[in-house]
Amino acid sequence: MTLRDDIQTVYNTIISRINSNFSALKQGLDALTEVVGTNKNNSVTSVTGSNAVLTVTKGNNTTSTVTINNVANAESAQKDGSGNVITTTYATKTELAAIPRFSPLKVNELPVTGDSTKLYLVQKATRGKEKDYCNEYIWTGTDYELIGDTVIDLSAYYTSAQVDQLLYDILTGASITVLGE
Repeated sequence: MTLRDDIQTVYNTIISRINSNFSALKQGLDALTEVVGTNKNNSVTSVTGSNAVLTVTKGNNTTSTVTINNVANAESAQKDGSGNVITTTYATKTELAAIPRFSPLKVNELPVTGDSTKLYLVQKATRGKEKDYCNEYIWTGTDYELIGDTVIDLSAYYTSAQVDQLLYDILTGASITVLGE
């Protein structure tokens, strides 16, 4: 079996499954539409809540309320569902807001002393189309650390034009060329 045959088999399997799933979905939607259509008065149209009271409204505009007991006296969980004591402490919104965020800053050269909340982008020599080719640095408190650069090599990936051509070749039965072969 050739690569083309393998791809064609996978393609046919995917199309078959899509068609099957659409058929099952349509049957389910038809059944749901029928049930909702005949039971509009009994179907729930909205649920609202305030404090410990939930209000359920049905299609015939009748409402029911449910009160949840002991909400005012509720405590935070001490054990998980398996009975294990919870020892993890989570940060509050205030604590999370106090965490410094990195903000990018493009510079020609690194300053003598840095800022630990900045991601310094130092432009390197331009290469062809890559005019924003930069090294990325952070300040560690005593020195700068190079953490990477902004160049992404996508040469090993198919372009959308190559994928389009591959699909066209599969559908028309033309010979197929795979990257790297």
